Amino acid sequence: MAQAFDLNMIIPYQILSNQQIPNVQLVPNPLFVKVLDDRIVGSVGAQVVYVRQVRCELWKIELLVLPDYRRRGHGTELLDHACCILETQSPTHVKGLFLLVGDMDLQQQKKEAIWPRLNFVYLGNTGSGAHIRVRYFRHQPPSPTFQPVVQ
Repeated sequence: MAQAFDLNMIIPYQILSNQQIPNVQLVPNPLFVKVLDDRIVGSVGAQVVYVRQVRCELWKIELLVLPDYRRRGHGTELLDHACCILETQSPTHVKGLFLLVGDMDLQQQKKEAIWPRLNFVYLGNTGSGAHIRVRYFRHQPPSPTFQPVVQ
C-alpha cells in the first residue's frame, strides 16, 4: 500500500513510488519535493558541475514551484532544506552551490536580495540575463584565484 503524504511536508524524492507521482512537472535530478494537501507543488534538484567562473565544482541547484504556489515561501523552504543536506553530505571536492535566477519579475522585484537568509551571493548574469548566485560551504573557503566571469 502506498504511503500517504498530506498537509505540508518536504520529502525525499526517492521514497515516492511511481503511483504517488502524478503527471507533474519536476526539476531534473530531483532530491526533494514539497507536498501540500496531497499535491506536489514544488521540487528541488542538484547535480555536481564544474563552474569555470569560479574554477571549482559546485552543486547546480534547480528549483521549481508551480505558479499558483509561488511567493508563499515554498521555494525558500525547499532551497533551505536542500542546502542544509548538501552542505553536510557533500564530498570535500565540492565547494558550494550555485543557481540561476531566470525569473525576470523576481529579479526586478527583489533586486539582489533573493534568498538573503540563505547567503547566496550575486555573481553576475548569464548571456540570457539570468542572475548567477553562489553560496560557498562554510568549511570550504572560496578559491583564492576567484575571478568572476560575466557573460
